[in-house]
Amino acid sequence: MSEDTGYLEAKRLHAEATRMRDEAFEFNAEANRKMAEANYLFGQADHRRREIGDFERSIAQREARLLNELSEAKLLERERLADDKLKRAEELMASVQPRLP
Repeated sequence: MSEDTGYLEAKRLHAEATRMRDEAFEFNAEANRKMAEANYLFGQADHRRREIGDFERSIAQREARLLNELSEAKLLERERLADDKLKRAEELMASVQPRLP
């Protein structure tokens, strides 16, 4: 009888060990999926950061070029013209929007 209980105990322990191993594999697989996703998102953020840096550098270069090409008076005149166009566009948009009762 004790041999039967020893055998049954060994079978139970084997089954428990197998279940625990399978759980460990599942946890490992989930951890690997999360790590891959985190690495992907990190790469995306790094790519966006580099693109924004490139864009900001190109804007600074353009501004420097314009400052070298145009005098301050010409730049101020262009800014005033842009502001006037913006005001006219806002007025036009306001005039065509339906008025609610």
